Amino acid sequence: MTALKPILSTALATVLVAALHPSVALSHGDGYPSLFVAQGGVDEGKCINPEKPCGTISYALSKAEKGDEIRVAHGMFRFPTERREEALKLLGSVIRIRGGFDPEQKFENRTNDHRVTVLVGPDTAYRSRLAENGFLLVPDDPSELAQGEIILAQAEQAGEQTGYVSEGGADTGDCTNPDDPCQTIAYAVSQAAEGQEIRVSEGYFDLDSETLAQANERQVQIAGGFARASNFAATARAPNVAALATVVTGPSVSDRAALAGSGIRLQQDRKHRTIAPAARDAALKGPAPCESGMADGHPCKGIDRIAQMPLGAFSSSPGEANDIWGFVDLNDNREYAIIGLQNGTAVVDVTDPEQPKEIGTIPGLPTIWRDIKVYQFFDDAENRWKAYAYVTADDRAAQTHGIVIIDLTELPDRITQAATLDLVDVAHNVYISNVDYSTGAALPGLTPFVYILGSDFGDPSTIGAFFVLDVSDPVNPVLVQSPPSDATYSHDATTMSIDDDRANVCSGQPCEILIDYSEDAVDIWDVTNKGNARLLSTITYPDKVYIHSGWWTEDKNFVLIQDELDEQDLQLNTTVRVLDLRDLENPSITATWTGPTGAIDHNGFTLGNEYYISNYRRGLTVLDISDPQNIEALNPEEAALFDTYIEDPVDDAVFNGAWGTYPYLPSGTILVSDIEGGLFLLRRN
Repeated sequence: MTALKPILSTALATVLVAALHPSVALSHGDGYPSLFVAQGGVDEGKCINPEKPCGTISYALSKAEKGDEIRVAHGMFRFPTERREEALKLLGSVIRIRGGFDPEQKFENRTNDHRVTVLVGPDTAYRSRLAENGFLLVPDDPSELAQGEIILAQAEQAGEQTGYVSEGGADTGDCTNPDDPCQTIAYAVSQAAEGQEIRVSEGYFDLDSETLAQANERQVQIAGGFARASNFAATARAPNVAALATVVTGPSVSDRAALAGSGIRLQQDRKHRTIAPAARDAALKGPAPCESGMADGHPCKGIDRIAQMPLGAFSSSPGEANDIWGFVDLNDNREYAIIGLQNGTAVVDVTDPEQPKEIGTIPGLPTIWRDIKVYQFFDDAENRWKAYAYVTADDRAAQTHGIVIIDLTELPDRITQAATLDLVDVAHNVYISNVDYSTGAALPGLTPFVYILGSDFGDPSTIGAFFVLDVSDPVNPVLVQSPPSDATYSHDATTMSIDDDRANVCSGQPCEILIDYSEDAVDIWDVTNKGNARLLSTITYPDKVYIHSGWWTEDKNFVLIQDELDEQDLQLNTTVRVLDLRDLENPSITATWTGPTGAIDHNGFTLGNEYYISNYRRGLTVLDISDPQNIEALNPEEAALFDTYIEDPVDDAVFNGAWGTYPYLPSGTILVSDIEGGLFLLRRN
């Protein structure tokens, strides 16, 4: 990869984001005037004097006429876009708007030092097209970027044969023109000469293993993180600039560290390719008993619908829902659902499950991935229980989410954002150990810890591996376990405390075991001694595709495993595998359950002798696990089910429907988050 030289470090609140533009004079040249915008300008007149530019893009647009061009100087500008039509004005051809001009040269040339035009406001869907016009799009709240230092680096000058790839490009020619990049890495590699560099902009790209092998064989260097707005001359190097992340799907997890070292993030979870915003029905739906296999049009078995709170019923009008958790407030025994949404995290009072009531939503940057867990503790000084939710978000669009801490102590009146922990930019999952899952309160004699999984924390060799936070002060967590040097990316994890003979393998008592679902294996860790985690064993299985998640049985002898992509890639029916943990150093797969359809199994949770699975297009599936080694014989069909996704009658391997479930509320209310359908409240009958 081309060597990078750090040249600037500053907070975005005062930033001039570093980048290079080609020094090419851009003359309007068609008889129509140019209008000029710069920081410090004044919104008056017609904006046609380059020595007296206007100050905002919006004002210049109000003065522009058909055929005009608006040239915007380097710096940071806001362009509010409450309506799609406003955003499209930035991309129109009737009035052309371009960024990256140098006011000191009277806007005649694009900048040739280290500056770009930073834009705040438009939706991230327009990022690549804005980059083509010379704008670097950053989050709606740039103060979030100011929480950490931004390190910007100028790459060495590109060679004449350097290849360029960007979203919105076209696979024609030899890809060596940065003004006209190609669209796919595979095509660029096919055109590259031996030893050539390929610079890839921010965005999502496919990179199959065959293409990567060809590149390695011919010593073609694929480097990511280049800003399209800089004509690929500059790149950001900091965990809080995910807006410039190059994300690929396809390579083996064994390539993760090498890709990270080249500025490329591997994201094996493919849901971002298929999930689209759903229609927002706003009408709350009430009780529907399961009778003769149906409940108000939903296929069912042994489960009634109490209520459904669709996406349009939430105050933020989200495009889709994702994960869910819940808890009971020990001060008054009120029950709550906490649901991840495309644009934030909502808390819903479900004490009366027929009338769920949104208490509030903490806004968040747009993403299809959020995860939530709750910690509750008794405050002796205030003589009451306090609770906090920890929220992570993944995806390049999440940008500077960090770990959001939501204060739940003022429920049922309100919720507030207590803090944002900026150790990470993005993270895929969060887990809290040693707590009762219905309350979030510590189990007797045990200390809760927060585990962060699948984040961008750490060096390239351990990026995505788990790390652990002490939440003795819940608003100011402290890092107590960094990613272990022999750990790999962790997509999800669970822990359990054991006190039987197996505890002898642990480094202390009480023995805390981490079960790490690390994409291509299940890793068993002794995490008793925080700061000195030890890998006890690793196991995989022949037909694994993407080892996603799992949960342990209440006797702590077995784990039920979800492989999220085996149904899609191997054309299997829903498949749940049983891992025998009675020997922690030699675990084994001892049983498999195969479902009646090809629906993908996502997340699962044990409650007594039953296993509750969010089964995407199949909805909620419940299995009898009273004898895990005989799970197939116990479940010739599901013990119970409720199909939340009825838009398509075929329960095949597509990412629609039930994302998450939470079965631990003391009342027996079962929570299900459905991507398109919002929040379902169900009950066994």
